[in-house]
Amino acid sequence: MANEPILQGHPLYKQFKEEIEDAKILLNNEAIKATTAETKPFNYYSNEEYSKLFQMDDKNIKSIRNNGGHYSSAVIEKAIDGDLKTYWETNRGNSQDFVNEVEVEFKEAVEVNRIIYGARPSDNKGFAEEFEVHGSKTSKGDTYQLVSTGKHKMVSGLVEAKFKPTTLKRVKFKFKKSNQNWATLSELTFYKKDVIADQIDDLFTDGLMNELKPEYASKSKMEQLEREIANHPLKKELQVKLDIAKNILDSDNDGNEAIVVASQRGDPSVTAQAHQIARTSFSLDTFGRYAALGETIQVFVDADKNGVMPNLVLRQIAHKDGWRRYPLQPGLNTITAPSLEQMGTSAIYVENRALPSEQAFASRVRLVGGTSFPVYYHGKTDPVQFKKELEKYFKKLVPMIMILQTANRRTLSTMLQSLFPKTIRLQLAPPVHYKG
Repeated sequence: MANEPILQGHPLYKQFKEEIEDAKILLNNEAIKATTAETKPFNYYSNEEYSKLFQMDDKNIKSIRNNGGHYSSAVIEKAIDGDLKTYWETNRGNSQDFVNEVEVEFKEAVEVNRIIYGARPSDNKGFAEEFEVHGSKTSKGDTYQLVSTGKHKMVSGLVEAKFKPTTLKRVKFKFKKSNQNWATLSELTFYKKDVIADQIDDLFTDGLMNELKPEYASKSKMEQLEREIANHPLKKELQVKLDIAKNILDSDNDGNEAIVVASQRGDPSVTAQAHQIARTSFSLDTFGRYAALGETIQVFVDADKNGVMPNLVLRQIAHKDGWRRYPLQPGLNTITAPSLEQMGTSAIYVENRALPSEQAFASRVRLVGGTSFPVYYHGKTDPVQFKKELEKYFKKLVPMIMILQTANRRTLSTMLQSLFPKTIRLQLAPPVHYKG
């Protein structure tokens, strides 16, 4: 405003400064272009170094309020107390004519890139499965604009909702769809953009993380990123992805991997009954690989972030507790196979409990690690070639079997189970996996 220098000398300037700032913003009439939020679990809330760099200081919160009251002692202030064990809980459920919302006003306008939220920790009741973020650049008045929409399946802990960085004075978080039509918050906090981490997450063309985007496909770019992450609080996590990128650039691929396009057969209990097929194997797609005891494998997922996500399954038929199921997230997942006491060596599968209508596209999953074994696909595998693969595979086993023959029966049984999954031993006579 042209007359603001004159106004600053007025004795009531401080009293009306906020209104003057609001008037300037309204004159600019800047529209906010809404975006779809990218959501994922957030695991760095307790990382003090990271929070110091990127989290908005809670002291900048001027006020917090909501439109649904609070149940018992779970007041709204507990959503910003920094304690994940406490929580706010509404006193009114969502309905056709009511949507729970929480409004936060800042003392000073800040650029917000990420909102971190979580439901009450005991059972996740009231988790925001679909939400809207509305923002205002002014301190007063009905000047809210839609900033972002997003969704995330119910999880324990915190979720990060990332959208285009936007300078805001007030924020409304709306529970458009929530668990049990309720609303709770263990914490609601605000983070600015992490430029370096965003670059690392942007290295690859898709979630399989086996191809670099052209702008990153040079050694000079890799060296630049190496320098930039050197002092980052999340250097260890970022270095893992950067090393994968460097290996791609160096064409350092030892072939120890497999890619599966997950079948979209839906819920195995429902669909298997219709086809009269055993539910336990109906939804599984094999990698043709097994994980040794305690082996750490990398699993990369390219999937519809808003659809049903696949699981990784480790299966050992001979063991009393012969199943392990690991929910997968887009991008890199690092999984360590159980020890002998827990399970035994296991064949590795993808489980996809989704129909085509529940995913924009079929999930693709890349496994790096494990050991390959022959698999026969009915109608696809050449029997002659498969026989050769079996003979070659058996020759690899002979030296180990000869060593084991010197052990007593009990030790032999234990060691066989630890070295070769029962699934493989059954499949060798011969293994048949039906697809389709």
